[in-house]
Amino acid sequence: MRTLLALITGLALCLAPAACRTIAQQAEAAHRDTHEAPLAQRASFRVLTFNIRYGTADDGANSWERRKDLVAEVLVDTAPHLVSIQEALDFQLDYLLERLPPFEKIGQHREGGAKGEFCGLLVDKQRFRVLDSGEFWLSQSPDEPGSIGWDAACPRMCVWAHLMDRHSGRDLVAFSTHLDHKGTRARRESVGQIVHHIVDDRMRRTVPTLLAGDFNAGESSAPLAFLENAGFSDTYRMIWPDAGRRGTFNAFRGRDDGDKIDYILCSRGFRILDAAIIKTQRNGRYPSDHFPVLAVVEVLP
Repeated sequence: MRTLLALITGLALCLAPAACRTIAQQAEAAHRDTHEAPLAQRASFRVLTFNIRYGTADDGANSWERRKDLVAEVLVDTAPHLVSIQEALDFQLDYLLERLPPFEKIGQHREGGAKGEFCGLLVDKQRFRVLDSGEFWLSQSPDEPGSIGWDAACPRMCVWAHLMDRHSGRDLVAFSTHLDHKGTRARRESVGQIVHHIVDDRMRRTVPTLLAGDFNAGESSAPLAFLENAGFSDTYRMIWPDAGRRGTFNAFRGRDDGDKIDYILCSRGFRILDAAIIKTQRNGRYPSDHFPVLAVVEVLP
């Protein structure tokens, strides 16, 4: 399996579409490499969280049409088996899923059905079997699509999937979310609601769990402290505990001096093999206003 350093180097060198294989060819090769890897390597899998910036934003030179190929290339070159994606609108998902290996979309959009932004999961069906899945809204009415909780500016939700790894036969549960960008109380209440959902499920609370997404909260914030006390650890910090310049909101300018607000968290039951913040750009253009975050993990036997 390629190392994250090799992946990032490949992304940096791919400066123009003509210099690379087509997206479809890259996707096929990346997943063939994974499925043909030795058994010891196949026990690990790659998880990516990526806020791709909603495609109707008035972003001028950074509009979706000008960066959509780069978003797809990042997804292909990092070759994740599980993606927590945020701010994706239906036409953006259609574009990406047409160009990627057979991923299954898990979850509704935040206004219900396919309306509004999507912060759910994309699951590699060749790697995982989906045993169960669902979603709930981060509000006082969690079963009501589009409901807004506390002081949030807009509807927020969490999508989950109970997965079986076809290579190892081991189970895990993955949660994907996008916490509110304005509501301080909403962020605190939301992480409490997510943890309550995990603990309250008698069947799954002992299954190793991943929680990924854009938390709109820095590493020293109350929501992160709550999640740490609940038994979650940041996979990136498990590999790079002293790393500086780890900001993940780049404002389309490549800045990394702010807070790390995008996370892949894990409960006990995982071995973390590698992690990276992916700072891909092409001729000064970034795929999104957030850097994606990648982790290589393994469910312990």
